[in-house]
Amino acid sequence: TTVLYCYYCHVAAYPVAAALALLTYKRHRLQVCVDDSTTWQTFEDVTVLAVGNCRYWGGGLQMLPEASPNDGLLDVVLLQGMGLWDFITKSHLLRSGKYVGVKGVTLFPRCSSIQVIPSIHSSSSSSSGACSLASNPSQQAGSNAT
Repeated sequence: TTVLYCYYCHVAAYPVAAALALLTYKRHRLQVCVDDSTTWQTFEDVTVLAVGNCRYWGGGLQMLPEASPNDGLLDVVLLQGMGLWDFITKSHLLRSGKYVGVKGVTLFPRCSSIQVIPSIHSSSSSSSGACSLASNPSQQAGSNAT
């Protein structure tokens, strides 16, 4: 029974942690620029911005189902306006990677770099710092620059 208990604790760890995080979730506004474009897109009420080159996240979620660690590109997905109930009712779509077309999901074209400027919605909305990521570390201008 100890082995089964540990297995179920491991399986439940990510969903429980995600649920607890969503209970204290604060809405974010993000400005996003991909591939050194001069065009910045603004997104309101952002819940998750996933950037990576591998398919799976913790708990077996396929947040980036088409990602490949061998293509030299970053995959990017942004989730907006999703709360705990949305994650409960749509978790099967996130787990399977079949969330294309779901309201609040934005898929970006694959890119070699992304820049993000976040701010928290409040009466005194101020930037909390920019972040730059590149699929090739030599391209990375510097992460968490202010």
